[in-house]
Amino acid sequence: MKPWPTRKGGLLPVLMALALTACGSDPLMGVAPMDVATQDEPLPRPPGDERDVPTPGTDVGSEVEAIDTSSDQDVVEVEDVVEAEDVVAPVDVVALVDVVAPRDAGPPPVDVVALPRVTGVPRIDATLKAAMRAVYLRGQAAGLRAAVFAKIGDSITESQSFLTDFGPSSGTPSWNLGSYNAFEPTRAYFDATLVDAVHSSFDRPSLAAMTGWTAGHCLEDGAALLRQELTALRPAVAVVMFGSADVEVTELATYRANLTRVVQIILAANVIPVLSTIPDRTDSPTTVALGPSFVAAVREVAAAQRIPLVDYWAALQPLPGRGVSEDRVHPSLYRLPGGGPEAAYFTPAALAYGYNVRNLLTLATLAHVRAVVFNDGPADP
Repeated sequence: MKPWPTRKGGLLPVLMALALTACGSDPLMGVAPMDVATQDEPLPRPPGDERDVPTPGTDVGSEVEAIDTSSDQDVVEVEDVVEAEDVVAPVDVVALVDVVAPRDAGPPPVDVVALPRVTGVPRIDATLKAAMRAVYLRGQAAGLRAAVFAKIGDSITESQSFLTDFGPSSGTPSWNLGSYNAFEPTRAYFDATLVDAVHSSFDRPSLAAMTGWTAGHCLEDGAALLRQELTALRPAVAVVMFGSADVEVTELATYRANLTRVVQIILAANVIPVLSTIPDRTDSPTTVALGPSFVAAVREVAAAQRIPLVDYWAALQPLPGRGVSEDRVHPSLYRLPGGGPEAAYFTPAALAYGYNVRNLLTLATLAHVRAVVFNDGPADP
């Protein structure tokens, strides 16, 4: 800034000095700061997203072609493609984000006991632990929040049947952990930090989870919505599942490249991506034929990018209908006899349904990541 102009001698310098003293000696002091609080208002639920299993065909996204973001269809090593421009700077967008709700204080937020075994939970060996702990520690140094996770995906992730019953907006507790009560400290831990005025990570509507989305849709406009979600939440973990909509409309090599790019953007933000395989789709001969190769591609991307893999597909195989609803696309959902849907029940009867298994598997995965990566616990053999 140039010096304030004055004349030599006379009363003007004296008057200016008195005026600056009264204003704190800063001629810009009276300028009001920009109000940025409106950037992270609570988001309304998208219309039509109900607790019931969605109607057939609502999650295929066949009208939009996936984006091929790479001329080389091979999976690329993360250190070769992550660029500085991909780093999402941690931003405090509202004053409420770190409020701990008294109702959610619950048990001490540490999983120090042996956790129940759940089919499909990622195996975090010493090598993977070291890689993910490095990501986690960089994120913590950058101001990311250990008690926050993001949800990234299509309608199976956007659905209110996925995790929302664990959040504060559900009102009275609507979960039954059954014999998996060892995961209660983890549920309480991630529910304790509000990410806006009323939601925790469990029930906040995600900008980066939409009906019909392919991995290519997530990359549109420079992955703007994905980046915005990571910036708004500042999470330590991102739960990612794409593929159910890709099976019919995306070439396998393009899907693999798109999914790789989504993972790399998340890693570049110092967030741990937890990648999930997809349920079977049996609604057409095409999906039946191509589904297994897309499941295999998810596993390949997780291995190549050295990130945790949730094998949801494997966990669903023993279930009636392989955990898929009558539309043969979306997971099935448990209903109480004579009552409504209960996606967060982990009783033996409830765990015969796809959404219930995904909710248990996700909670168990978050507990495992906390125990091994966050808390520097023993790696898996």
